[in-house]
Amino acid sequence: MLSADRITYRIGETSVVAETSLEVYAGEFIAVVGPNGAGKTTLLAMLAGELSPTSGTVFLEGEPLGELPLAERARRRAYLPPSQLNEMAFTVRDVVTMGRHPWRSHSLADDELVEAAMRAAGVEVLADRVFSSLSTGEAQLAQIALILAQDTALFLLDEPTAGLDIAHQERVLETLRLMTRGSQAVVAVIHDLNAAVSVANRILVMSQGSTVAVGSPSEVLNDALLSEVYAHSIAVVDHPFREGPLILLRSKT
Repeated sequence: MLSADRITYRIGETSVVAETSLEVYAGEFIAVVGPNGAGKTTLLAMLAGELSPTSGTVFLEGEPLGELPLAERARRRAYLPPSQLNEMAFTVRDVVTMGRHPWRSHSLADDELVEAAMRAAGVEVLADRVFSSLSTGEAQLAQIALILAQDTALFLLDEPTAGLDIAHQERVLETLRLMTRGSQAVVAVIHDLNAAVSVANRILVMSQGSTVAVGSPSEVLNDALLSEVYAHSIAVVDHPFREGPLILLRSKT
């Protein structure tokens, strides 16, 4: 579905992301984790085609992503950057409907997809609210609904649960996880390691612009690796309620 071949992004002499390769397949959820400044947001922007790699190539369904027209790109992948919308005098329904713009069909099916996306994100009760009047968390949910309405095969999200309470965080992640049961795929930057473990088939760990490890949560997340990457003593234990690891911070005292 999506392939990145040794992509690098430099600012001057500094490599923000260095020679990173990644294959994304239909039906999987990849969580990108790592400390602040690791290059996660830059990597996701290159995978979405919002930034052009200094070197290397991103392929979407076998075609160089940078050569695809913007409208075609938007029909094949949806991208949620860290901050997409600001003060907008549109209702939530208007904002979510923008997700159908790349298709330009304006049919009854579009309306149904918009309503379904709002229900999935839990913002149907906010449909007639002006976007600029929303709280930070409500606005984030509305933007989640927008990309769900875009209804593409690939979703690229930068911190989709930022600003959300625990219940809404769980709802958004579960909605995204369920999408991968079909032919869709999700790549998301997630800061909460335990949230990432709960939904991801694979974890990509980044540090200082490089990929440190890629694999299943149980394969790549261990005390030594995480303690080194995050420069803090971390313990990885078996989760008491579900299969997979539980990440704990060790006290410095």
